Amino acid sequence: MGFFNSFGMLIYSHAKELFPISISGTIMTLVNFFTMAGGAIFMPLIGRVVESFPKINHAYPAEAYHLAFLICFLGMAASVVFYAFSKKE
Repeated sequence: MGFFNSFGMLIYSHAKELFPISISGTIMTLVNFFTMAGGAIFMPLIGRVVESFPKINHAYPAEAYHLAFLICFLGMAASVVFYAFSKKE
């Protein structure tokens, strides 16, 4: 987990380099905001996906979690594709 999470810090330096230094504070604020807002919005939506499946013996079926993790995987794959086409300085 530490290996894969360490790449999350790269967005800060990349975002700062894409914009003039005079607005770097604003850019860092926006990166922080959207990082936190993404988690605050995305996690309840994933919970709704799991809850959309009927409970079996007081637990959700494995398919509910498979779909939830598939959505997370597709989101990460989309972010890699979008990042691949970002400007390089």
